[in-house]
Amino acid sequence: MDPIYRTAYHEAAHAAVAWVEGLEVKSASMKTEAGTPGVRLSSRPGTDAIEANLAMAVAALAGPLAVAIAEDYDPAFLSEQDSAKADVALAARCVAKAFQESLLLFDDCETLDWDRLSKARIQNMLKQHWRTVEAVKDALCAPPYELTGAEVIEIIERAEGIRK
Repeated sequence: MDPIYRTAYHEAAHAAVAWVEGLEVKSASMKTEAGTPGVRLSSRPGTDAIEANLAMAVAALAGPLAVAIAEDYDPAFLSEQDSAKADVALAARCVAKAFQESLLLFDDCETLDWDRLSKARIQNMLKQHWRTVEAVKDALCAPPYELTGAEVIEIIERAEGIRK
């Protein structure tokens, strides 16, 4: 697969899954100020820290899993993809923060929805919203190769059939 499409699928999946998970998509770009592709996300006001961190972890893992779907392979480990290492590290940091919050609030970690982070669950979510991933990917592959948060949301809502 062309590296441009691989990158676009990766970033589009971050954005689409972040939206599904209730995160706010601030922007998506094939190239940021740092010179690398990226999606800027934040939690919505009023979202608790545990929920926000788990949602961020799921969104982080969606990028490399979308590339696997697009390239029609099923990685045993996401770390098989060089481009996935930063996403896996981010997901781990987010889970660690959620775990810390859970221990502070509930004195245990059983309140965390660990199944939410499963590869199979995230792959199923991507497949369910694949039309949305494709729509964001297509927009990212067109000049200027970046989208504002409002543009991403408009594309997602159109692909999901949501009318405003």
